[in-house]
Amino acid sequence: MPFAPNAITTSRPIDRPLPLRRDEHRARQRAVEVLKALAVPVRLQILDAIGTAELTAGRIVDLVGGHQPNVSQHLAVLVDAGLLHRRRDGRNVRYRRSAGSATELIRVLGDFLSAEVPATGAPAESRRLAD
Repeated sequence: MPFAPNAITTSRPIDRPLPLRRDEHRARQRAVEVLKALAVPVRLQILDAIGTAELTAGRIVDLVGGHQPNVSQHLAVLVDAGLLHRRRDGRNVRYRRSAGSATELIRVLGDFLSAEVPATGAPAESRRLAD
């Protein structure tokens, strides 16, 4: 196995990653969970529809379309990922976005996607280089 040239003396080959600490492992697992939840277009629609409001499940169904059981499953995934908070209000269940870095991640992702993928389908920087 190859070793890193000019590296501090170590017996660990460069093709084997260092083991993660327990907290680093949890952080990566959490990141995977959040990104999986965001990987479905209807879930992004749900988050966009909720915005800064607190909405009932029925209102969310009206805004994004689809069938109530299907939207409810997506809402459950978003709650489990920590992207939404759920609150029971009598017979209704109300949802709102979670505060904090998950909301910021959604904003940054939206900015990135709208800036990087123009109508031509090529990233903006690639188009500039081709000109």
